[in-house]
Amino acid sequence: MYTRCPNCRQPQTVSAEQLSQTRALLYCRHCEIKFDALELLSETPDDAARLNWLKAENTDLPWEKPTQPYWLIGVFIASALLIAQGLYFESARLTQNSYIRPSLEWVCTRLNCILPRYNNTAEFVVNSEFTEAGEHFLLTVQLSNNAGFAQDYPLLKLRFMDYNGNPFAQRLLSVHDYAPNAATTVLTPGASVVLSLAIARPANKVGGYTLDIQS
Repeated sequence: MYTRCPNCRQPQTVSAEQLSQTRALLYCRHCEIKFDALELLSETPDDAARLNWLKAENTDLPWEKPTQPYWLIGVFIASALLIAQGLYFESARLTQNSYIRPSLEWVCTRLNCILPRYNNTAEFVVNSEFTEAGEHFLLTVQLSNNAGFAQDYPLLKLRFMDYNGNPFAQRLLSVHDYAPNAATTVLTPGASVVLSLAIARPANKVGGYTLDIQS
């Protein structure tokens, strides 16, 4: 029987006993490597040469052709667009996430970008009083920033309830609504401010109200 070294293609005679003893691993004196003799084993030198030529050609069947990397490029582009879309629509919320914020600040330090001011609404304390004032209600609000850093004035949610405790109207109040004449829209650390806001009477009778910070 005959075989060939797949590297240098030198023919080599081999016997069944030799294959059994070496477990089909032969040594090529030309390349000084070991190779699998069964891979190009044949009965004649010509058959061994033909098998070696077919292996060198590495002809693939149509369904065995290597996959093109184009689909990987498509997946990468689609993933990048999805991430960019998420950052665009969720940027305001992500910049206020205490877990993500340090990473964003690290990136912006190197890219020379500016993040929105960090706010933690849990550090605000709001106390309010609701009184009648002629045709209007007068809402007096004391807003305190207990955080160790400056924060933008928060968004307040005012809800009116009937005498059964059911809400029938609500309104979101921005700083421009409850503090239109404020010199600044930023509340310094530990600072408190008292604000008054006239509210038009709703059509329904008001049995109570709530004033919360919109997170």
